[in-house]
Amino acid sequence: MSEPVNVGGALVSEPVRVDDPDSCAWDAAADVVVVGFGAAGAAAAIQVVQHGGSALVLDRFQGGGATTLSGGIIYAGGGTRQQLDAGVRDDPDNMFRYLSLETQGSVSDECLREFCNGSVAMMNWLEGLGLEFKGTLSPIKTSYPSQPYFLYYSGNEGLPASAEHATPAPRGHRHVAKGQAGGTLYRRLKAAAVRAGVTAMLQTRVRRLVLDGQHRVIGVEAEQMPPGTLQSWLHAAICRVCNGMGPNGVSAYGLLRPLLEKLERDTGVKKLIRARRGVILATGGYVMSPAMRKTYLTKYEGAMPNGAPSCDGSGILLGESVGGATRMMDHASAWRFINPPWAFAKAPIVNARGERFCNEGAYGARIGRELVQQPDGKAWLVLDQKLFDQARFESRRGRAWLFQSAQALLTMYFNRKKAATIGELAAACGIDAHALSSTIDQYNRIVRGEVPDPFRKNAEYLSTITEAPFYALNISVDSKTFPLAVISFGGLEVDERTSQVRRADGTLIENLYAVGRTAAGIPSNNYMSGFAIADCIFTGRRAANAVMANQPAEGRAGANAA
Repeated sequence: MSEPVNVGGALVSEPVRVDDPDSCAWDAAADVVVVGFGAAGAAAAIQVVQHGGSALVLDRFQGGGATTLSGGIIYAGGGTRQQLDAGVRDDPDNMFRYLSLETQGSVSDECLREFCNGSVAMMNWLEGLGLEFKGTLSPIKTSYPSQPYFLYYSGNEGLPASAEHATPAPRGHRHVAKGQAGGTLYRRLKAAAVRAGVTAMLQTRVRRLVLDGQHRVIGVEAEQMPPGTLQSWLHAAICRVCNGMGPNGVSAYGLLRPLLEKLERDTGVKKLIRARRGVILATGGYVMSPAMRKTYLTKYEGAMPNGAPSCDGSGILLGESVGGATRMMDHASAWRFINPPWAFAKAPIVNARGERFCNEGAYGARIGRELVQQPDGKAWLVLDQKLFDQARFESRRGRAWLFQSAQALLTMYFNRKKAATIGELAAACGIDAHALSSTIDQYNRIVRGEVPDPFRKNAEYLSTITEAPFYALNISVDSKTFPLAVISFGGLEVDERTSQVRRADGTLIENLYAVGRTAAGIPSNNYMSGFAIADCIFTGRRAANAVMANQPAEGRAGANAA
């Protein structure tokens, strides 16, 4: 065997190279080894078992990853049961026409059509596993629907530019839960995996891939913390606390990362694990890796990394360690959700030059994408007194989720500028007074219907800014009261039919697959709520189908099963 050589800052080492697999003392073996036990890994493992194979899932932490921190949304359409229950008409072609506007070539039309055509079947598959979705349609556009609503417009379907190409249809399917649904969705998915017979090794960190003499991936080398020890309990407790802290957990994890890594180093027991048919990388993205953010996401500096500790880029680095190519690594999604409160969406957003730069009624990731392009990442939401009062009322208890109303109220009272005139407000914000006055005057003329809106904002999102005093809320990239959450969307380059990892020359790495946020995929250009988890399920199942169609190692000349 070759000695480990560091790759990616101690996360991953160069692969183990084995000429004769029979010479190895394998500690475990399965048809398919899945690295990462979030939505993508769980979906892949379940699908493997449904094909009659054995699946072993390895996870550095306790499983769940970013899925547990999410809203538990699946982006689906084409005529799902929930859409039909809500009286919504949709079909795969309509869904494709809309998503073509959002994906902008992140995948081929053939791949996108496959996703749309299989959307109803995907939802049926999830419900068959015990996941629960309802067709109660939210009556308002929102970043996250409140009880008792579980179906909503989770993208830009209703914008005029979108409606010209496809009939608007709500496709955000929130898993049934009393609060944030990500944890419930994952628990149901994990329970389904256990019932199916999937085997899991938790607190197991994969350090290296294993190659045979023909450079095929035949397994992994991992380090497992012995279950039941004080160290493994402490490791799990730290991650549980960090995940439970929401946005503040990111900072906590940053401080506690050295302790977690020390616990892993001190107690980890090396395991050599055989994959008879293939290895599927499903560890998530890289947004929690400071080194990778510094390399790829420079324009998002000051934003809040949005992910679980497992979003450390290790799966991408494992793929690179055996020659895997990456794609769209500088792509991310920044979330500037300003609705609710509804009043915020009626106000203009201006940059440091006092200019509008987006449709304020758009989905939050669309606004965030435009925001990070602005000078110094600065932006202000300008309200007059009537909109301020309306926003305050809409942020009252029971009218929005606590996480939505809290950041709105904190910004309204602790991160704002207030002035009697627009000119004075501009001076307080460091904006040219003439520029801001001209922008607000133009905005009022748009509201009154005197001139067209260059951003084509829907009429229900328009309100004049005329009633003094005036307010400017700081919603910049680095706003402390209104954090701009960011998730990474680039990853390994894969074959769109199988999720098999490609090399830079276009050839495929035999037996190696990447799914979810470990690979560049459908959501990599533009994100809507539920798009990432839907892609996890889609690609996880796709990889499982491909790997189970693969001839097992014992059936190949020159290779032997463990």
